[in-house]
Amino acid sequence: MKGVLGGAFDPPHLGHIVLAVDAREYLNLTEIFFIPLYLPPHKSPPVASFEDRLRMTEIAASPYPFIKVLDIEGKRKGTSYTVDTLRELKKKEDKLVLLIGADQAESFSTWKEPHEIVKLARVCVFAREGFKPDKNFPFKILPSRRIDISSTEIRDRIKNKKEVRHLLPPGVWEYIQERNLYR
Repeated sequence: MKGVLGGAFDPPHLGHIVLAVDAREYLNLTEIFFIPLYLPPHKSPPVASFEDRLRMTEIAASPYPFIKVLDIEGKRKGTSYTVDTLRELKKKEDKLVLLIGADQAESFSTWKEPHEIVKLARVCVFAREGFKPDKNFPFKILPSRRIDISSTEIRDRIKNKKEVRHLLPPGVWEYIQERNLYR
């Protein structure tokens, strides 16, 4: 089975890596695809360009041979919908597991074709305390370590000239500095 973790990765942080490692161990996944979205359907556009986010995600994933970064959504351009990405992946992969957080699970019914998504992939939710799954969808609930890191917080800290290296995978901070991102 292969896992799918989509997101803005604006920038990718240690929380993404911890989630991937935990998912691999809990679900015995052979590979996890990190898929930076091009344009999110439910949020404002990312701050960094797609190319910068893709490169940072590649840097973040590089020490982990089981994480593969795919640029499916960058090649497709436009708004990134999970159902479209899963359909494309299904052409080559038999068993897929979609990895989402509790906040995404709570809005899952508003996603494009949510009932088709659950046909294309097993949906696994990293739940936090108090999470109540939507009974209309067959979510598998996974235990979650509480890693309180967000890309928004990292961007704000950079803008305010605060330390962020402890929140980022090796090499990502250097890339951010080199490209003068989030200033």
